[in-house]
Amino acid sequence: GNYHFDYKPEKCTLLVALESAPTAVSADLTLPRVSLAAGVLVKGLVTDTRGAPVDDVNTSYFGSNGLQVLTWNDHTDPTGAYSAVVLPGDTYAIEYAPPVGLRLAGVKSTGIAIGNNPPPLPTVQLPDGFFVTGKNVTLGGAPIFDVDINFFLAGTTTKVYVSHHHTDAAGNFSIVSVPGTYDIRFEPPTSALAARRLLGIGVT
Repeated sequence: GNYHFDYKPEKCTLLVALESAPTAVSADLTLPRVSLAAGVLVKGLVTDTRGAPVDDVNTSYFGSNGLQVLTWNDHTDPTGAYSAVVLPGDTYAIEYAPPVGLRLAGVKSTGIAIGNNPPPLPTVQLPDGFFVTGKNVTLGGAPIFDVDINFFLAGTTTKVYVSHHHTDAAGNFSIVSVPGTYDIRFEPPTSALAARRLLGIGVT
């Protein structure tokens, strides 16, 4: 089969994790030597708006090219603290996705410049929100897996970040959003199905 190999050094080494290109394995195989780049430790805290730490928030990092940077062991601990190793000298966006089931909305921070000795990042507060739930099916009633669900401010092209925005194997989704009025776009994983949009959906 074809595989990706993830190389995940311990954070204390300050080496950046790396994912290999797709590699075909059909017999015994010796992989090429891998060199990991030196990075820096990014760290911070996540709380709710009342200042209580939020455990198990997943942090995801995107470089200025828009591509996600591979990190691991990057969830918050019970004190709300998190850390990850990334390359310095770039400007990042970081997504903070709380665990499924909490009535907390995800947050995306942008324009985060990371130098050679970055200080702790400002504390991120996850706002309270409301559950937006539903199910995506075909015209024949079959559930659609991995539909990408995007929120836009109603009547605009301004995208609003929400976490956990894909359907599960049963076609179900459960997203926490802050109050507002949104246009919601449902983008299926295959071009054989047409995207749909719901307009002016109030979340209150």
